[in-house]
Amino acid sequence: MNTQPSIPGTGQQTTVTLTAQERSTLALLLAAAVVIGVLVARGYTRSATWTKPTPVAASVALVLRPTESPMGKRYVLVEFGDYECSACRAVQQDLPGLLRPYHGLITLEFRNLPLSDIHPHAETAAILAESARLKGRFWSVHDFLYATPMCWNTLEYVRIHFRLSGHEYARASHYLRVDEECAAKLRVDATPTFFLVGPDGRVVRLASAYALSRVMSADKW
Repeated sequence: MNTQPSIPGTGQQTTVTLTAQERSTLALLLAAAVVIGVLVARGYTRSATWTKPTPVAASVALVLRPTESPMGKRYVLVEFGDYECSACRAVQQDLPGLLRPYHGLITLEFRNLPLSDIHPHAETAAILAESARLKGRFWSVHDFLYATPMCWNTLEYVRIHFRLSGHEYARASHYLRVDEECAAKLRVDATPTFFLVGPDGRVVRLASAYALSRVMSADKW
């Protein structure tokens, strides 16, 4: 490849000849720059060396509800989520694939953190989902809410179809308040936020759900 830059102060052109090896090296550098630019644009960059996460100073009681305790060698992945959060909706599609390698080893639990200031339907959706939990149908409602555009008609459909009533709402509202209080103590102010609880009770706050495989493969996390 030949280039002809001007010589400062003369307006003359000079020819620079690159060898085949230099042209190949330049092509590789240009290709690498393009790839890095794409990764930065997509937010996929990370440091060259990955540091093992440090367990957070959090009580398991803050992360898990009393009925959600690790058993034997099982782990619990806890998500604090909002049913009207677009990022939460997106990650739900990937969670089955992220958890598939750990079938029988990791269980998924969901806790509510409706960001009501920006999501007007989130709190009602959370109460309906918790009401369904009392009837043993939580995951059906959870999956439906994330798979369906959020609006008042969606909430009404859930209430009628799953036969939810005021009898469950009071208890559901209590569980919602507990989730919000625990989130505040854990300094969770955004959704989705994930914690991994180990069989020994240690708690790790994940950078995202996509960090799960790295945390699980790390020695003595």
